[in-house]
This record gives sequence, structure tokens and C-alpha cells, in this order.
Amino acid sequence: MKDVFVNRSAKHTLTQEEIDISSRSLAKKTSEIKYTEAEKTSAMAAYTSKLKQLEAEVSILADMVNNGYVYQEMKCPVCFDWKSGKKSVVHPETGEVIETGEITAEDRQLQMPVE
Repeated sequence: MKDVFVNRSAKHTLTQEEIDISSRSLAKKTSEIKYTEAEKTSAMAAYTSKLKQLEAEVSILADMVNNGYVYQEMKCPVCFDWKSGKKSVVHPETGEVIETGEITAEDRQLQMPVE
């Protein structure tokens, strides 16, 4: 049977390098916010939208740095237990089972040879 993968949002523990990169991005975005706030006085309407976007990005980066992980789409292997009729989606980095379910008729078709 060929290997089967599905994309699932799964916890990815950030490496020190990813945290460092996010920290630098956080510092840069914080500086951009300060600069943009200064420009805002002369063109309030034009920069309101830009500030909201930067603040959202800063919030995401701050959460990443503070938590040390982020949920992201990953290519996860699917393991089939044909005897029990169950399948498991496995985290590709940790090997942890992140989802279980019944084997479907569609899943059973994957077991048939392709010509």
C-alpha cells in the first residue's frame, strides 16, 4: 500500500532559531508601528488600515515567541489498523497521534492496486 498523508493543523514547537527570527521580526514590526504612528498625524485615514495589519502581525509574532509554538498545516502520515477498522493521523515531527477515526470506504479503496 502506498503511503498516505493528510494536512492537519498541528502543534509545531519552535526551534531556538525560529524564536530568534520571530524575535527579530517582532522588534522590526514594533519599530514600524512607532514610525507609522508618527506618519498617522498627517494622514490619519491612509495609515489606519496599515497599523491594524502591523498590529495583527505583531500579535501573531508575540504569541509565537511567548508560546514557543505555532499551529500550522503539516503533511501528516495516516496509519491504518485494518483489524480494528480505525485510522490514526500522526504528527510528523513528534510521532504523536493527533487524530483518530473510522476507516472509510474511500480509505479501503486506497488498499486496492492501481494499474
